[in-house]
Amino acid sequence: KKYILLGLPIPEQFEIKDKEYVILLILGRGLAKSSTIEAMAMMKGCLIGAGYALTVCESQDQADEHISNIKWLITSDDSRVQEFYPHMLMDDNVVVDGKKTKNRTDLFITTGGWICRAKGLDAKLRGIRIGKWRPDLINVDDIDGINDSIAVSIKKLKQLLGSVFPT
Repeated sequence: KKYILLGLPIPEQFEIKDKEYVILLILGRGLAKSSTIEAMAMMKGCLIGAGYALTVCESQDQADEHISNIKWLITSDDSRVQEFYPHMLMDDNVVVDGKKTKNRTDLFITTGGWICRAKGLDAKLRGIRIGKWRPDLINVDDIDGINDSIAVSIKKLKQLLGSVFPT
């Protein structure tokens, strides 16, 4: 920061390379976090086409609800996503790497091969993949409980750092 303030060139060892960028956005209640990450995941699928979006929440039910909302963004009567992005069509049976995969409440795959999956924090996430695809977008939301103690919060942080983020 001091180099920028002084108008000096940033030494190479302090430059942040593109591959080093990771975004961690921490927001409070009522600021549309969930709506934003759902829409962002869908738009990544629309614009890039392929990929694997993973949503992780405290419970599997919460994570499934996010996936349901993303499906609704794509398939609702008001949506024109499938009209403009035909690779985002939903099919009950999609083939990924030669294997037929059924869409379910915690997982769907579009006809273009974009994968959207939900997992609860207590799920085993290390090494998670479908065919050759591993998550390239991980959304973490609703991890904390209102009655969580500091010890519980630390345990959840360790789960995130040890299981979710290495994915």
